[in-house]
Amino acid sequence: MTTVCRVYDSYAQARAAVDAVERASVPAADMTRFLERFDLKLIAEKVDDEASLSRLIEYGADLAEGDLFGSPRPVTPEMFRELSDADAA
Repeated sequence: MTTVCRVYDSYAQARAAVDAVERASVPAADMTRFLERFDLKLIAEKVDDEASLSRLIEYGADLAEGDLFGSPRPVTPEMFRELSDADAA
């Protein structure tokens, strides 16, 4: 399964995208089924609290990211070593 992540240039662009999806009122389960036709997965972003996670579980979302799962980390060359060490364990 291919995963797609959209990087926005500003918070305003990201907020506008989220607002557009919310206005469209497309249920996550429907969006997930649609994306599966193209071998893509829906990734919920900005999952920062348990209430958000609970809603995602109800919606049937498969993947999520946000502060609830871990805060952002600096991108450094050391991350590759950390990931390699974790894979080796």
